[in-house]
Amino acid sequence: MIKTATVTKISGEYAEIRVERSSMCDNCSAKSENCSCSHVALFGADKGMTARAKCLVKVSVGDTVEIETSDSKVLGYAAFVFILPLLAFALFFAVARGLSDNETVSFAAGCVGFILSFVAVGITERHRRDRCDINIVANVTCKDEN
Repeated sequence: MIKTATVTKISGEYAEIRVERSSMCDNCSAKSENCSCSHVALFGADKGMTARAKCLVKVSVGDTVEIETSDSKVLGYAAFVFILPLLAFALFFAVARGLSDNETVSFAAGCVGFILSFVAVGITERHRRDRCDINIVANVTCKDEN
């Protein structure tokens, strides 16, 4: 996956980058007006996120750069974060259902599995925090260019 980002900070061979995410508001007819739709309230107006990337080319703060990461890693992380909770819910629900005929107990067990899956995601994220799967592969524009 290749995207464009802006360099906000440099630390040795790594840079902090800001990536602007696209959103459902990009093609909204109310975008030019003072939009106060429920999507903005629910998902937030800030469309940017920061990440750490390894500099494979020379960059400076303020540069617009091209970043690249493996599609399989992105899909793997997405599956881990989005599918694992559903699988955990189903597994805990099924085990509880096999042990008890009470649907409330089974649902509660499923909810416990769902919550525990986020604990697993958090622990995994802490252990992978020092890994850097994003590379800066090209300097698209320098901050000094006009």
